[in-house]
Amino acid sequence: FIRGRVIGLACIAEATGPTPSSLPKVTAGTPAKVGSGKSESTVRVETSKLLQEQDVGVTDPTASTVHDESPGDVPHRFPHPEQVITGSMPAPGLNELDPVSTLPPDAGYEINNRSTVPHAFNAGQLSPVEEGGVSLPPEPLFTQTPDLGTADAGAPDEMEAAIRAGSRRRTMIALLLIGLVILGVGGFLLWKLVGKTLLGEAVPAEARKSADAALARLRLDDQSSRREVVDTLQGLADKYPGFIEARAGAVLALSLEFDDLQQELLRLQKAFASLKARHDAEFTAGASADKVKEMEANLANLDERQGKLAPLVEKSRKDLEAAEKSMNAETVEIEAGSAADLAVMRARSFFLAVAGNEEALTLSSRHRALAKGPSDPWVSIVDAEYYANATTTAESRTNALNGLKAMESDPSQSTFIRPYVLSARLLLADNKTAEADEQLGKVLAMAPKHAVAGELTKWIKKSE
Repeated sequence: FIRGRVIGLACIAEATGPTPSSLPKVTAGTPAKVGSGKSESTVRVETSKLLQEQDVGVTDPTASTVHDESPGDVPHRFPHPEQVITGSMPAPGLNELDPVSTLPPDAGYEINNRSTVPHAFNAGQLSPVEEGGVSLPPEPLFTQTPDLGTADAGAPDEMEAAIRAGSRRRTMIALLLIGLVILGVGGFLLWKLVGKTLLGEAVPAEARKSADAALARLRLDDQSSRREVVDTLQGLADKYPGFIEARAGAVLALSLEFDDLQQELLRLQKAFASLKARHDAEFTAGASADKVKEMEANLANLDERQGKLAPLVEKSRKDLEAAEKSMNAETVEIEAGSAADLAVMRARSFFLAVAGNEEALTLSSRHRALAKGPSDPWVSIVDAEYYANATTTAESRTNALNGLKAMESDPSQSTFIRPYVLSARLLLADNKTAEADEQLGKVLAMAPKHAVAGELTKWIKKSE
């Protein structure tokens, strides 16, 4: 298209007037003179119309320059017909124009080089023009630059508002989650501390009196009444789950029951072993048949008793372990040094003592340090209970006996039978049968039907 216009303008120039080579040189700053009495504005209008009326097609694609110009002449660029010409630019090739040798001072360019001419409407430098040719400026792609900033003026504000709203929502959700976590942890801790106390049924005074009465009966140390004490305390513990003292009392009672049963079984086993050794010796020595037969009958009797007692011992052991486990499950929430804590400590020390576990001594010592007021008489005999069941030295047993004698001299403990029974067992362990028999006599005087005291007395008589 551009080349077509160039060719057309060249043809018009040749037909209508002198060639550009005949134009005099112009110098910037000289006022333009227009021939034929026409003003400069008239020339501009006529030139623009003339260019618009020419509709020249491109017949020769290689025809981009006019070769009639002399090397000394300056080729001129022709602006786009729709662009406004600034400054005084003579239109070469038109007869009605009177070219002048200078340009007006307001011209937007200066011809300093024949090979390049800056465009009057573009501050940038254009590509060089071939010698002797004419080059037109590129036609703009857009007649009007679109205003991208006004396409959606409200979009940034709306997007920013949406981002802020989303951020606020996320912040509120995070705060809500943190609050729920804090409430959950706080509620859990509160429940662990006072939950069951607040929601559970309070232990009435009558129930506590019933538990105290049951524990008092344990002082009689009677096997027949001990089973009733266990049933009473376990019933109270089941009815009032928070009644820790009742659970601890049941563990104490079951510990005493298990201790008596296992000691009875150990005595039967020891008697059987002793009689079996005598039987073998008499038989080897040629004892009479009647004597050997009598021994064999006694051995059969002992063996039968062991067979009946062994299941009872095993059942008592399982009952004790189950009660101790149930008690421990409730001890997480009790306050250290409270009445419930001391009751649990006392029961556990007895549980360990009848098993011959030395930790029983540690618990009893701790109980005495925490307890206020008079020492608990049951805790005072824990050490003796441990030494009666564990394999210890004679010195340790003697120390335990001295502690039991101190209790016997206390008038308030005159009806407490268990210390006398433990004294007899410790004395028998050191083969002090006479002293042991004396202690057992005191027990039978207070409780004629005491099963353990009666059996130990028979044992002493048979061993003499």
